[in-house]
Amino acid sequence: GFRSAVTSGDEETIQSVLENHGSRIGADVTALLDTDLTLRAVSLTDDSMDEFPETLRQVVPPLAAHPQGSQVAVMDGVPYQFVMVPMRAPVVIGWVLMGFQIDQSRADEVRQLLAVHVALVVKGADGVVKVPYETGQTSVNTAPVRVTDLPAGANHHWTKNIIASPDGRKLYATVGSNSN
Repeated sequence: GFRSAVTSGDEETIQSVLENHGSRIGADVTALLDTDLTLRAVSLTDDSMDEFPETLRQVVPPLAAHPQGSQVAVMDGVPYQFVMVPMRAPVVIGWVLMGFQIDQSRADEVRQLLAVHVALVVKGADGVVKVPYETGQTSVNTAPVRVTDLPAGANHHWTKNIIASPDGRKLYATVGSNSN
């Protein structure tokens, strides 16, 4: 199985197992990390490998601290929900990270399971946009609307996190440099 492939150390076998297990559960991204959280192998269903190292820096530390949680990150303008679990044999021998593209079908699935509608607020390098949505709407048919501009460009500062206030009236954004 999966653990045997990882402990074998054979990179081709590990890659094959990642692809197989990821496709079984519909993951768009599957990665194996060492115990020190460095990337060992990755399987992507698209060509977003250029952005993947930055995505790892965003999602892995909070997931390692709270493995029962999830993190959302944007790669190539597409939001993904990431989850990560430790791989034990019986001690931790690595971590498995899986990412699922958040698209209309995923939003529909959430609506069916929880009877709530999903709205996306997306952070970018230079600002925050929201996707207009009306109750009962089954697809996005309007362009994203810019909520606010944020520092970007030559100073190498990007949005790190966004969160809404408890009353939903304010949106807070943290901004950090590309070196932290």
